[in-house]
Amino acid sequence: MEQVRQWIALYLKSTSKCIFKLVSVFVILALFLAFITSCSGRGTRPAVALNYLARQIENGEIGDIELTIYYMEIVIFVSFPISVDSLLDGRYEEKIVVCSEELGMHMDLLNSFVSINPIPVRQSSVADIRVYYVFSQNGNVILDVAMWGRANTNVFVNGHEVEWNNAFLGIIEPFLPEGKSATMRQFKELPE
Repeated sequence: MEQVRQWIALYLKSTSKCIFKLVSVFVILALFLAFITSCSGRGTRPAVALNYLARQIENGEIGDIELTIYYMEIVIFVSFPISVDSLLDGRYEEKIVVCSEELGMHMDLLNSFVSINPIPVRQSSVADIRVYYVFSQNGNVILDVAMWGRANTNVFVNGHEVEWNNAFLGIIEPFLPEGKSATMRQFKELPE
């Protein structure tokens, strides 16, 4: 009988070690996946995403970066706020895809853009998105920017609302259809 108790104790001891190891592996894997997914994409803090994009530019790795711009006329009145999802579901008037070669011709704008120090807003506004653009690399979102809130002062970067900076508009101006940039600047009361 004593030998059976020893076997059971040994079995329980080895089983608990195995379970502990298995749980440890799952926790480490979960932390690793959380780290990997936080390196880029929607939800990533704006400064982290801008730093990642800056590193890609510094390393000359813009060959696989693409900029996609969705635009809805700013002066059109709608009775409800436009979200990013509703803009992407077909409310946009223009979809402009800018390849890395075209982006490379505007390195000064890219450098100005990635040097933005995004300042989170204290009081959030309701998003009424008219311009949305995405920097992606090999199909993965690095950074997305949604512009125009009801307060007409802020910008949403990777889902986080930050204070306006002219570089948010400046980076897409060369790729917008003629006249659209002037309309946006007039709406935001920005200098030409």
